[in-house]
Amino acid sequence: MAWPVYNLEPPPKRGWGASGAGWVCEVWQSAYGHAARKRTWLYYRGEHEPPELNWERREGTHQIGFQDQRGKAANKPTLNKRDANATPIAFRDALISLAANSAM
Repeated sequence: MAWPVYNLEPPPKRGWGASGAGWVCEVWQSAYGHAARKRTWLYYRGEHEPPELNWERREGTHQIGFQDQRGKAANKPTLNKRDANATPIAFRDALISLAANSAM
């Protein structure tokens, strides 16, 4: 993971947090329509504070990877690799907007 290599602070529970010369956050792609939570850490650096993203914490209807260790009742259907790797269009658009406003 890049965070310790670049001495970045872990993201806060919600929203953007300052880290080095930029900002960090954790977004759940389920807030943008992904079937699983798919937590994603982002780093942003720009002249202005980054825009707000969708900070919803939707559990999702599916899971990625191994079965839940809390027991069979906690398991959800597992996504195939293609669907697990997919990025929702709304999240893609948010990432493009971040990139367009970032510092080079």
